[in-house]
Amino acid sequence: MAADAALAKDPLGPRARKGQAASGFGSPTAPRSAAVPPKMLRATSEPLRLLPPALGEAKVASADATQNQEKGNAMSNTTTSKIAELNDLCRKAMGVAGKLFQTAGIDALPLADQSAIREKVEMFDAFTPDNDPHGERDFGAFSHNGERIFWKIDYYDRSMTKGSEDPSDPTQTVRVLTIMLASEY
Repeated sequence: MAADAALAKDPLGPRARKGQAASGFGSPTAPRSAAVPPKMLRATSEPLRLLPPALGEAKVASADATQNQEKGNAMSNTTTSKIAELNDLCRKAMGVAGKLFQTAGIDALPLADQSAIREKVEMFDAFTPDNDPHGERDFGAFSHNGERIFWKIDYYDRSMTKGSEDPSDPTQTVRVLTIMLASEY
């Protein structure tokens, strides 16, 4: 109930911030105006109501990751591989190995389209250095019936109030898979 009260004050809900993986979203330096509009929230009884941060935040996080790699602070290959495996599991076991969130645009589509989109997310394997520069397999894009679809995975701590300190550790990380229309980004 406290989470519902917090969402009433801030409809965008908690965001991953401290300790987020290098390729994650949610930089604290992005302006509040860059946030996703609250109209994307859907009225349901589900406890999870997270929305994706704006694209500008991803650019800041990406720049920070590049600087960290230049300083020699890049994650180890073992850690990156573990994160990629957990992200694959999150996509392939939606709602079991992580939480699933569909934006209002996806929810407005016919159920058959929603199912087909989730299947495309589950089967997605078109990872390239351009769409997966860190090798974590945490973002993808594809077309469905002429509409561009994005999906992404964010890493939260167990309380869902901040970013996970270690996205490679499933005991302290909750993965949130967000599926959205590209136009909602």
